[in-house]
Amino acid sequence: MERNYTPPVSRLLAYGNPDAFRPENWPDYVGDLGLTAEHVPALLTLMQDTALADYDPDDPSLFPDYADPENAWCAPIHAWRSLAQLKVLELFDHAVEALQSELEDWAVEELVDIIRYWGPAVIEPIEQLIDNNLDTQNYILSLINGLFKLPEQYPETRDRVIATLMRLLENHPETDQDNTSFLAMGLVELRATEATDLLEAVYTADKIDESITGTWPGVQVKLGLKSESDFTEAELTPEMPPALKQMREMYEAFQRQHKPDAFSLGLPMDPSTFPSTKPPGFDDMVSGLKSAAPKAAKGFGGASAKGKKGKKKKR
Repeated sequence: MERNYTPPVSRLLAYGNPDAFRPENWPDYVGDLGLTAEHVPALLTLMQDTALADYDPDDPSLFPDYADPENAWCAPIHAWRSLAQLKVLELFDHAVEALQSELEDWAVEELVDIIRYWGPAVIEPIEQLIDNNLDTQNYILSLINGLFKLPEQYPETRDRVIATLMRLLENHPETDQDNTSFLAMGLVELRATEATDLLEAVYTADKIDESITGTWPGVQVKLGLKSESDFTEAELTPEMPPALKQMREMYEAFQRQHKPDAFSLGLPMDPSTFPSTKPPGFDDMVSGLKSAAPKAAKGFGGASAKGKKGKKKKR
């Protein structure tokens, strides 16, 4: 990607580390830099320039002469924050790109808050973005998360968000299990009793990861349809994913093989736990070994050899 940024956008290349995740703690990019609508195209380009996060000190020629290699890696983060403050919905056109880049950890954290920061206007583009990418693996979990958390900030969006989550769940029955589980989790978190039949159907179809959403009995309790006393503890306990279960079994087997003993732990020993008598034939065996032992040759263990053992020849 060509890097020909000009002020004030180019100043983001040396703006410093983005310490704060929360939008309310961000710098005032718009006010500090004088950003306006005319800078949006350059900001969108910089947001996509996630190769900056791959800075190679052995090849500094990849950077323009006005870029600070120590800080340029985070310029795309400052760019998407600036776009959020300018309320430019086009930033979501490149959200999945950011979630698949070297800046994934930042994008996962910040996109959730950007959605909540934005408000009701973001529902439609986020729904479209999720809808277009539900066949991908994991990349859109933060977008789903941000969508179902929106009513926390804007309670009036609850019904609309529930309808959106239900529609996405119904329209993508074969989507990735993690995506299905997050959509279901959103409905459970919003206490969407109107989605009970749909939720039961996806559980019955084995499309849910219980470690994310909980068991179906547990969901019924959360929705207020049942009480915990209606189920056993086993029914309310989520099943561990097969991969995680296998890892736990391997770890437990390893622990059993390397179980520390009293000697290695430095614990006091109880003499009463050891046998007080010698094994049968023990004295005869020792006597036999003594009589069979060869006599030490002169110079090798005999009296004349004492004091010479271990000395090195001087050169």
